[in-house]
Amino acid sequence: MVFGAFQAMKDQARNMRSRRKPSPQGEASAIEADEISRLMDLGDLYFRSENFASALESYSRARTGLPRSGRDYEKGLLDIKVARCYRARGEYLKAIEHLDRAKVDLRSRRDSIQLAKLYSLRGNILLSMGRYLRAQRYCDLAYKLLRGT
Repeated sequence: MVFGAFQAMKDQARNMRSRRKPSPQGEASAIEADEISRLMDLGDLYFRSENFASALESYSRARTGLPRSGRDYEKGLLDIKVARCYRARGEYLKAIEHLDRAKVDLRSRRDSIQLAKLYSLRGNILLSMGRYLRAQRYCDLAYKLLRGT
């Protein structure tokens, strides 16, 4: 049953790529918001099935579909998802790099829950790297942000 849903989402993403239209601003890489959402969902499905390479590919296609200006919040969320994939693959430095980009994008919205997720993930990555004091600082930041919600 899960495989059937997985295959249906994969087919749906493939069909939507073939119907891709350029945006009114003339950006050939921009795609519709619902397709971006589907690509993110497909990436999440790949992530849950531990197919991290395919998840990274889906997230990358979704990110390139976002307009160059604006939509910083969505870019930040995608960077967190990409960082989770790199963490699961053991590529900690790449994960931290994407978390840094996500922090810049998410600060404009001041979403304390997403920032707390970011700090918690970064703390866990640093813990895996053996950098315990820095890990504790980021986990404390996450706790303080969530305590205020």
